[in-house]
Amino acid sequence: MHKSKIRITLIFMVLLSILAIFPSVVKATETTYTATSTINGVTVNWSYELNESNEIEELICTNISDLTGNIVIPSSIDGKNVVSLGFKAFYGSTAITEVTLPNTLKNVGGYAFAGCTKLAKINFGTGVQYLSINAFENCTALTSLSIPKSLTKDCGNHPFAGCSNITSVTFEDGITQIPAFLCQDLTGITEITIPNSATKIGGYAFAGCTSLKKITILDNVTYIGINTFEDHNEDLTIYCYEGSTAATYAIENKIKYVYLTRPSTDEDNKNTTPEEKPSDSTQKPVTDKEDTTTATGKLPQTGLSMGISLAIVVLLAGCVFTYFKYNKLRGI
Repeated sequence: MHKSKIRITLIFMVLLSILAIFPSVVKATETTYTATSTINGVTVNWSYELNESNEIEELICTNISDLTGNIVIPSSIDGKNVVSLGFKAFYGSTAITEVTLPNTLKNVGGYAFAGCTKLAKINFGTGVQYLSINAFENCTALTSLSIPKSLTKDCGNHPFAGCSNITSVTFEDGITQIPAFLCQDLTGITEITIPNSATKIGGYAFAGCTSLKKITILDNVTYIGINTFEDHNEDLTIYCYEGSTAATYAIENKIKYVYLTRPSTDEDNKNTTPEEKPSDSTQKPVTDKEDTTTATGKLPQTGLSMGISLAIVVLLAGCVFTYFKYNKLRGI
């Protein structure tokens, strides 16, 4: 009788473990679909996966050598919205000169356009929120970037690594934060103005920008992350208001700074352009908020999910428990 109960208990625990594993296995082995579309009269071959909302993720072009000139990535394929580009989606497509991302797109995968050496212009669209690690690595024809206000998630490391010819970076009005790592190692930029709408500058956002000598940060910015200007030019100067977060950051990190004169509030004075005035470094620094940014990149994950590992642990624990219980009952 005891043996029968033990067998039933063991079988029940095994079944529970299998049920816990099954959904994870299904997710870990996503179905890859294929489709075609036409760009500039050329048939483009695609592979992709579908998320739970039946939207296209991990979109990858499988015949990149056929692409030339200005390409417009479709917003939908087979009637399904395109929301993310996959790892190395257009990697090494050396004949592309301009790319337009659809407004439906939210994420650009790691190395998606790496090695596209003739890519001279990126039209980000209105939906892009995240750039993964080295997304545009070695796109050496790029000379400027216009960052959309939708791009608010912290980037993967070095999204524009090796893009040494970029000399201008502007931000769309309405952007609420400058993502971490965004301009990391852009060695060609010399001046940056943070828009009035931004309240946060993420960690490492301008790290390694060795030619950057002037950045204007007004009162709207209330948080500046860790190592935002790591390895900066010795002549880097922060233009800011006295008592501001930017001023405190400059003082605490021993970065040169120049105080601006706040715009007059007099109704008769319509000038709202800040003016420079000599800096005063005697103000008391304010402790900045703790920064949680970590210098880690994000790559597409493969293999079994955490759910499988957890289920296996549960299964093993159950078997051990049943084994000892069985031996204990045998001794009764």
